[in-house]
Amino acid sequence: MYSIPWSVPEKDVETTWKNITDFFLRADYVNVSNLDSVQGFIDLNSDRYFTYGVYQSALTHASKGLNDVFFHKFNYRGEYSYGDHYAATTRNINFNWGTSHTDEFLYLFTSSKLFPPLTAEKDVQMIEIVTQIWTDFAIKGDPSPTIGTATFKWRPLPNLSGQEVVKNSDLVYLQIEGNYNSPDNIIFDIRNDFMTERMLFWNSLPLMEKIKGVE
Repeated sequence: MYSIPWSVPEKDVETTWKNITDFFLRADYVNVSNLDSVQGFIDLNSDRYFTYGVYQSALTHASKGLNDVFFHKFNYRGEYSYGDHYAATTRNINFNWGTSHTDEFLYLFTSSKLFPPLTAEKDVQMIEIVTQIWTDFAIKGDPSPTIGTATFKWRPLPNLSGQEVVKNSDLVYLQIEGNYNSPDNIIFDIRNDFMTERMLFWNSLPLMEKIKGVE
């Protein structure tokens, strides 16, 4: 049960778990024939193991006056994906799996034992952009890219020190979105609406790891 018994008082475990399954699955099980149910299961795992904790961490760092906090959401799907290996199957399942955990590494490091060289035009462009973003942040502290259509100022989170409560809308982030075989350009968008419904849902639960003052 995703460590829920470790995160809430014993008396609240059953209700909390029901709230989670109702929100993500609309049932108490995963219906593999229902694409919405499968996506809900993916979202539940993503939030519980990664997203909600990272979200709280970013806002907490900014609330303590730590500069500069740069946050991004990587939603670019290239020709290859680590998700194909995590799935541990060669079956062609008709589902839009989207971007997988660690897919960003494809554009930073070669993985010759897992993937052939990246040759798709947008994948090559993504290599140039991601490499520049990470090296510029390491060298200059400013990850704003300056390559082709990816030329813009990436704003960090504002200094939120002194605010009694920091909110979802305080989280300024960069969304990177696109698909290697789409005719559209890769999108680089500065936003402040990070998975609002899902983050506020997790914040509504009586979780021990919920950080006070982060909404």
